[in-house]
Amino acid sequence: MEIIYIIGKKLIFKQMRKNKDLQAFYEDVYQKGETHYFSKFLEGNNRSETDEIVIKNIGNVSGKTILDVGCGTGALVRKISDLSPLWVKGIDYSETAIKQANASNFNELASFEVFDFDSWTQKVDIIISCGTFEHMDVPSEMMVKMASLLNPGGKLVLTCPLFYNIRGIIWITLQKLLDVPMSLTDVHSISPSDMALWSKNAGLVLSQIESFDYGRGNGKWLIEDMKKRLTNALGDANLPNSNVGQLLSWIEDLIDYNEKTNAGLKFEGATCLYLFEKYGN
Repeated sequence: MEIIYIIGKKLIFKQMRKNKDLQAFYEDVYQKGETHYFSKFLEGNNRSETDEIVIKNIGNVSGKTILDVGCGTGALVRKISDLSPLWVKGIDYSETAIKQANASNFNELASFEVFDFDSWTQKVDIIISCGTFEHMDVPSEMMVKMASLLNPGGKLVLTCPLFYNIRGIIWITLQKLLDVPMSLTDVHSISPSDMALWSKNAGLVLSQIESFDYGRGNGKWLIEDMKKRLTNALGDANLPNSNVGQLLSWIEDLIDYNEKTNAGLKFEGATCLYLFEKYGN
């Protein structure tokens, strides 16, 4: 199945299967403005908890050397640079993203460079890579390389989409069952079991798993994200998308009830018990 990608004014009639094929795609994204493409932004503000979660899990960075692989426009690197590392460097293959990162950088401890991680050889204390592993050709090999570049006692912090939620179940069902292209760029649907296996083979210990951005997985953010994604993906797969609104209305009703009543449903069980009581005469 061929998918049409619009890069600038050029139409690309192919499905992106290699990480290197995404370079032109992301160059176009950053030229047009990441706030118009990534669903984590609302009115120009980043709603994702990624930066805060990453900073919490890397711990004390004072005097540490840190590399952010696939840094984008560098917001996380700039935040870390304020925490007194020895240095923190962000690399990305998008020239536009790095240009924007450098334009916003006012801390001498931070730096940005257009660089291919495959050519990186310097060992560091901490490697961070957010939202990149799902795009890698062979993530397991990338983890081995990252592990080899860590100093003893070093840390590797990765983030990628999690599918153990309402959004994920819809996504994986359509992708696996009907071959619907739910993402233009994701090559893999990574699970915690994948990460556990890859880290073991890379000589690393998986010491922490923490999910976040609950609203995008199970709340109102999901409705906003999936309305656009489902309509486009079903259309790309030549499947009818006229009932997307009907599906999302059903899900929104579930979300509304859970949030308004504070029912605390965790979407875990397959059956629900309802206990009713009658009060008064």
